[in-house]
Amino acid sequence: MSTILQTHSSDVNCTAFSGSLLATCSGDKTIRLYDISKDFEELPFSPLVGHSYYVHCCVFSPLGTHIASCSTDGKIIIWDTKNGQSVRIFNHESNAIIRVCSYSANSKYLVTGAADNSVCIWDVDSCKLYK
Repeated sequence: MSTILQTHSSDVNCTAFSGSLLATCSGDKTIRLYDISKDFEELPFSPLVGHSYYVHCCVFSPLGTHIASCSTDGKIIIWDTKNGQSVRIFNHESNAIIRVCSYSANSKYLVTGAADNSVCIWDVDSCKLYK
């Protein structure tokens, strides 16, 4: 069996699974969420729109309640997977292109890697740069 999802209007950069959800992000500045238990139906609140440039990476929190995305715009956005609302926005100090992001096992921290050679560790609750 194969399924082809053709909902993005630009190249797809990252995909992630969590429980029954699939997330994709793209150069079209969006993150899309699909329910794999319903034949990969796109969720009603998808796409998630908030980045102003290319979205490089998307990753689910360990419990699957949130998804983080990072972009050429220098922002990391955390989204609620139940309703698609943006719940937190982090801004890289130098506005560098953020290429990758990942949660810690306890969801307390988010680590990002940027085009300015920096690795940043963010406290998710306070939205502050930890290191």
